[in-house]
This record gives sequence, C-alpha cells and structure tokens, in this order.
Amino acid sequence: MGRFRSAGGAGQISYQTNRCGRERAPATILPARRRARPKGMSLVADTFHVGDEAAARGDPDEQTAVRVIRRFVRLSSPIVREVVMRRILYLIVAATWVACAVAPRTSLAAEAPDPNPNPALFAQDAHPYGTSMATWGERASQWIYGEPYYRSPLFDQTGANCGVDQQGPVWYIARIAGPLVFSGTRHCTIPHQKALFLYIGAVVDDYPCPDPNFQPAPGQSLYDFLSADAKAIMDTVNELDVSLDGQPLNDVFSYRYHSDDLFSITGDLSLRLVMDSCITGQPQPAIVDGFFMMFKPLDRGEHVVRVHGTATGGDDKTFTYFLTIT
Repeated sequence: MGRFRSAGGAGQISYQTNRCGRERAPATILPARRRARPKGMSLVADTFHVGDEAAARGDPDEQTAVRVIRRFVRLSSPIVREVVMRRILYLIVAATWVACAVAPRTSLAAEAPDPNPNPALFAQDAHPYGTSMATWGERASQWIYGEPYYRSPLFDQTGANCGVDQQGPVWYIARIAGPLVFSGTRHCTIPHQKALFLYIGAVVDDYPCPDPNFQPAPGQSLYDFLSADAKAIMDTVNELDVSLDGQPLNDVFSYRYHSDDLFSITGDLSLRLVMDSCITGQPQPAIVDGFFMMFKPLDRGEHVVRVHGTATGGDDKTFTYFLTIT
C-alpha cells in the first residue's frame, strides 16, 4: 500500500492514489501546526467542503458518508458537532486504511498458485529431511536388497514384514513382487509422525553381472552405461495411477528419479535367484531409476494407498496397501 502524505492544514483531508485502485482514502487530518483556518471557519465547514469535492469526483462512498454527517450537523449544537465530527473523520481514515491494507493481501494470497500439485506429498524437487528423493530411492533399494528372502519386504504378500528394519523419520513401503499381470494387497501398521516412502517401481542396475556382454562400451563410463540400461526399461512404463483414500494423485509420471552418481549396494545372496542374478553378496556399484513418492505424515487412523501401472512389455499390476497409523 502506498504511503499516505498529509497535504494541507487543520481539518484538511488530502487524497492520493493507493493500492485500493482509486483516489478515495483520506490521507490524514493534521491536528497541530496547520495553516490557520479563516475566522469563522470550523471543522464542520471543512466537512461540507470535502463533501463538495467528493460530489465533484463522483465518489459514492464519500458522498454517502458526508450526507450522514450533514444530517447530524443540522441536529446538534456547534460544540458537540465539532467534537463528534473530528471523531467521525478519524474513524473514516482508520477504516479506509484497514480496507486498503487487508483486501489486497487477501486477494493476492487467493490468486497465488500452489506449486505442489499433491499437498499430501512432498514436492517433486523437495529434499525431505535434508535428502534428495533420488537418494531416498537409493536408500530404500539398499533396504530391500539387504533383507534375506525369508523376511523380505518385497516378497511379503501380507504385510507381515513391513516393519523389518524400519528406522528414522521415513517408513519405506516396498512394492509387492508378483508376475507380469498381478494384483496384490498388503496390511501394515505404522507409527504416527512417519513420512511414507512409496516405492512404486524401479530398476536397480548393479555391476558386474554374470553376462559377459553386460559391459560399458569403449570410452563409456560405468555410470552412463548403467543409467542407459535402466532408462530403456523404465521408459516402457506407459500408465501409472496412484490414489490416497480414494483421491487420485496428480501427474504421477513427474515423480521419476534416477541416481546422480554411482552408489554402493550389497544384496543378500538369498535374493540372487529370485530377484537379481547380478547379486554377489558383496558391495557393488549401482544406480537406480524409478518412480517414488514420499507422503507427509498421515493422520492417525485407517488409510488406503492404491497403485496401478502398465508397461509395453505386458505388465499390468495393481498394489493396494491398507495402512493403520497408530
């Protein structure tokens, strides 16, 4: 809002353009060291003069206010009129200032677009708890690879293993392993105040592998080689839908992340035959490329997350997670 400036003598009201969009706000009434009022001139007379100016400008609000004041003037004694008139004009100044100060801010706040298309999620470019989403994807992959088959959260069909080795502020929700065409459900009880990392689907490309042809081209870095291999697989995904408590989430494809560099992963040997033939049981360089979402901590109670995805290779999978937040 523009700064009001006084522009006249005692009882004089100055007008200027402000953020309300027109010249209508009385700037101030100067109570001291003013231009001497002509003898016989009173604040009441000043007000009638202001009314004439308002009429000339065609300002309906000011004209209405002055009509009320004039009516009061006719019914009151000179001293009472002088005191009351001064108070009324001060109230007009205060009310106009508040209207100008509050209304534009409310309007601007209402017009500001929300940069996050899914308020229940951390934004795509967020760094939840100081860590990028790609790094969270790597950590979730290390968690999945590090658990032996008998307690694997990936191969868990019921949710019995959903709490295995869950630590820190983020709770991982692994996808449900199954055939190309598959629908699976899982029940999981989660402590309150945990962010939920939804592992929708990803390719973890580790190295080396038994296939002797799985090698970088001459001059190609291992990172570029593994990234290109994973990208070719993830690019076949052609449909993804995710909902929370029946409400679809927007722009799911924008939640795709890939490693910025090689990271180290150690897979349990019991997963070698059922998940990744490249697992050696020792630390290996790897990258991850996948779709991940991180939900902000949910309210206590029952929640349902559903994921549906298809790929050009014939994949058609639906995962339903029944979550109880305690």
